[in-house]
Amino acid sequence: MLRSCNLIGEIPASFGFTSIKKLFLNGNNFTGKVPSWILNSEENIDLSYNNFTDTGVTGCHQKNTINLFSSTARVNNSGIVPCLRSSTTCAAGSSHSVHINCGGKVTKVNGTDYDADDSQAGPSTFQYDGNSNWAFSTTGVFLDDDHLDDELAFDNRQVSISGDGAEPYKNARLAPTSLTYYLFCLTNSTYTVKLHFAEIQFNNDQTYSSLGRRIFDVYIQIGFRWAGKGTTSMPQGTIYGPLISAISALDPSRTIVHDGT
Repeated sequence: MLRSCNLIGEIPASFGFTSIKKLFLNGNNFTGKVPSWILNSEENIDLSYNNFTDTGVTGCHQKNTINLFSSTARVNNSGIVPCLRSSTTCAAGSSHSVHINCGGKVTKVNGTDYDADDSQAGPSTFQYDGNSNWAFSTTGVFLDDDHLDDELAFDNRQVSISGDGAEPYKNARLAPTSLTYYLFCLTNSTYTVKLHFAEIQFNNDQTYSSLGRRIFDVYIQIGFRWAGKGTTSMPQGTIYGPLISAISALDPSRTIVHDGT
């Protein structure tokens, strides 16, 4: 894993290793073209957040295993991520809100519909269904957890959370190292953004599971990154990266009347 190591230059056009299963080069400053050996690979490779001049594809990913989200340079680091320009048309027009039930299915909270976000994704994934006005990018693998496939959309129906608005806190989207949500097709306005968190992996009791600690950074672009702190071997041998239960972005100037259903 060579994530965020300030690596610069171009990736070689050929590579001698043939047994790579996962390669994380995200968060560096690579330039030039993405080589064909990466684009033709069947393995998980993450090149997000770099400064390539040409990725070789029009979208934000290749074969659902190569993450190219925000991998090309943007002028003044502003504007929509270039790879999204070709895949988002805002066909339904601009919206005044986004509500996501992270890691869970479609639900209604206090009269507001929350979109489903229950795809398990993968180690180097950009996820966009083509219909909603949001997408996410996730990176990394949980180390030493003895599972072939990481559980990134986590559901825990046994948590003791009740009352109005409790449903989203029974599930969450997890990420080993970094998780970024990107909202688009929104009208130009000032928004109230709410991020909902609940620790539903560690128990709040006297058992070994209660010893776990999760520490991660939150970025204003709705990005979450493992802070390199917290427990990595209890209650299970792995890294506990970011966790989020729901995201809500709303233009408060818009009056919303619910029908009570």
